[in-house]
Amino acid sequence: MDDVFGGGGALIKNFLVDELSERLGKQEKVLELCSGPGFIGLHMLETGFCEEIHLSDVNVYALPKNTKAKTIHSDGLKNISEKYDLIVCNPPWFDHKTYFFDIEIPSDRSSLIFTDEKWRLHKHIFSTASEHLNDGGYLVLLDCKFSTHPENFGNFWKNLELIESFNYSNITPASIMSHLSYTAIYRKTNG
Repeated sequence: MDDVFGGGGALIKNFLVDELSERLGKQEKVLELCSGPGFIGLHMLETGFCEEIHLSDVNVYALPKNTKAKTIHSDGLKNISEKYDLIVCNPPWFDHKTYFFDIEIPSDRSSLIFTDEKWRLHKHIFSTASEHLNDGGYLVLLDCKFSTHPENFGNFWKNLELIESFNYSNITPASIMSHLSYTAIYRKTNG
């Protein structure tokens, strides 16, 4: 499976799952939101991190076919009706047109993978995730340390508290994901 729709998930899946296993332990039911082809979620299932994985993406063509995972075509959490122990998400990292090294990322990819215009999706996730989490459940966001900070969306947290955030600067060999990303863990509160 290539990374055309993956948004970097193939690059970080091993390290992310290892870190979450250490910090949260195994989880029963997990949703990977903004999953693309499900690199992270399927790796969670394959390694035994979770018992059940659901994959959701706004781009129906990005979702994997013939998989052990339940797939859901959804813009954010709008078509999600179940509750989970963990929601993990690698959302678009920028709120504007994206450039790397003065090269514009093609708009067909940028619009879905890289750009969250005016942070619409981030705000939606933070304000609705707790409705889709079991009591004590977790929301984990993998995001870009150059465009957001875990507390940037604090005004939108609904029944969520930031537990911790960490980066991958100690990963060897280093990758573009280890230099650009951080992961934030939020826990559902009783509000």
